[in-house]
Order: sequence, then C-alpha cells, then structure tokens
Amino acid sequence: MLVNRLAEKWRRLYFMIQRNASTLTFIAAASFTIFLAAGGLYDLVENPLSLLPQSGGGWTFIYTGSINLQTVSESVVAGISYVLGIAGFYLIYRSTRLLYKPRQAYILVLMGLIMTIIALAYATVLLQTKLTSPS
Repeated sequence: MLVNRLAEKWRRLYFMIQRNASTLTFIAAASFTIFLAAGGLYDLVENPLSLLPQSGGGWTFIYTGSINLQTVSESVVAGISYVLGIAGFYLIYRSTRLLYKPRQAYILVLMGLIMTIIALAYATVLLQTKLTSPS
C-alpha cells in the first residue's frame, strides 16, 4: 500500500515536470542569469562585506567610487531590481494573451510598464550612486 502510494506520487510529479518542462527551464535560466547579473558569483568568490561604514557616521550598502567592488547587500538589491523588471515584462507578455478581456489586458500592461520603469529607474540610480565619488 505505502509503496504503491509513493510510486503514484512520484509518477504524478514526473508527469507534472514533463508537462511544464519549458516553463521550468525558463525559470531556471532566468534565475541563473539574474544570479550572475546581480553579482552572485563575485559574492561567492570574493566574500565581500554586507555593509560599509560611512565617513559621516552610519552605514551604507553601496560601495561608492568603484564599479569593480560591491557588497552582498548591493547584490541582493540589484537582484530584486532585476526580478522586478522581468516580472514587469512577463505581465506585459501575459496581457497579449487576453484578447477578449481588454480591461484586464490594459491593467496588466499598465502594471507591467510601471514595474519595469521602477526597476529600470532604481537600477539606474544604483549605478549612478556607485559611480559618484564618496564625499
């Protein structure tokens, strides 16, 4: 009995993975790309600090003045920004599938554009802050 139930659960899991293989492949590839783009490999190899002390007191997570150095917190924030941008593009893509529901399509396009613009703006501000020299 127990073996049959366990075998049935594994069979269902296998068929679910087989049915959604392209979606799972996309999610895995996008996750790996975001990990690399956010600096995950750098964080694993260099083992940087999480926070940096500021000259006027307090703490910051942005390593200003150098584009070649970063903190772990900066990688996390960049990764969240990239995920937000990809989610925005996905919402825009999903809106094209709602041909007979124009109101829902419009809302999805609007939400997707807002998410993508916020992600792009935050990534730009993060990069500009990195490029300014520390004061």
